[in-house]
Amino acid sequence: GRKATVVLSPYIHQWDLQLHALPLKQAANLFHHHAVGVLAVIGFPLAEPGGRWAWPLRRIRHQYWKLIYADYSTGSARRLGRGGTDATLCHGGDAVSGSRIYNSQVLANLLQNVDAVADAVWLVNLDIEAKQQGANTRTFLCTHMAVPEEDYRRHAEL
Repeated sequence: GRKATVVLSPYIHQWDLQLHALPLKQAANLFHHHAVGVLAVIGFPLAEPGGRWAWPLRRIRHQYWKLIYADYSTGSARRLGRGGTDATLCHGGDAVSGSRIYNSQVLANLLQNVDAVADAVWLVNLDIEAKQQGANTRTFLCTHMAVPEEDYRRHAEL
C-alpha cells in the first residue's frame, strides 16, 4: 500500500495533538485518494509565533552561486487535480513548510543522498534533493490546517 511519513519541524511551537491530529490525518489520506506518483510531499500554511500567518510555498532556484527561495507571482505553480476540493485546497511548488508529510518511498529515496544534520539545513537539503529527483513537481501545500511553526528558512544560511 501507500505509506506516508510525517516530519515535524524542529521550529514548531504550541503543538496540540488533539487539535492537529485530525487535519494531519486528512492530509495524509490524500496519498490514498490520488493515483500513485501524484503526490510526493504535502506541507501546510504557517501560524508563526505572534499570530502571523504565512504561505511558505516557494520556488527554488540557483542564481549565480546562491540558492534562492522565491515567491510565486500567483502564489503557486500548479494545483492538485483537475477540480473538486483538492484543487482548491492544495497548491504546488518546489518547497513547503518544515512540517510535512512525505510519501514514504520518496523520503527513503531522498535520504539516500541527504546527510542528517541538526538544524534547518537538513530541511533545505531535502528540498534541494527533491528538486534534483523531480519530486518538486509532486510537492503541494495544502490548507487542511495551519501548522504552528516558525519558517525553517530563517534558521538556514542560504
